Amino acid sequence: MFERRELERFQVGEALVRYNKCHIFPLDKKPVGRDYPLVNVSLQGIRFITDEALPVHDQLSISIDIPAFSHPINLKARICWTRPQKGPDRFLTGARFLHIPKSDELKLELLLDDRILRKKSRAPSKPGAQGTLG
Repeated sequence: MFERRELERFQVGEALVRYNKCHIFPLDKKPVGRDYPLVNVSLQGIRFITDEALPVHDQLSISIDIPAFSHPINLKARICWTRPQKGPDRFLTGARFLHIPKSDELKLELLLDDRILRKKSRAPSKPGAQGTLG
């Protein structure tokens, strides 16, 4: 049985998700492409918005960019469900983590325990700096 702490979902302000479909890209390749909004995360999984219906059971390589950390959380996950949302090409997606490196698991635990870190904003972009893709 899971501890309540493992199942507790929490929101992280301004967090973004990127992913690769593992049947197209190898699992060890870093996710590239668009940034999608994170809805919430737990120690077991993630909920985020995408612009496509991802097939249930597909595996992803996921990168979660959290403003409180200088490097993203990188992990592997399996799609559990996808639901269409209002608006064209908008889907709410739930995925369960398959493998989380210990250092990234510690980051998630830190976020779970520290509400201030969850609310940290992104630093303003400097003129001429590249912004978020998409």
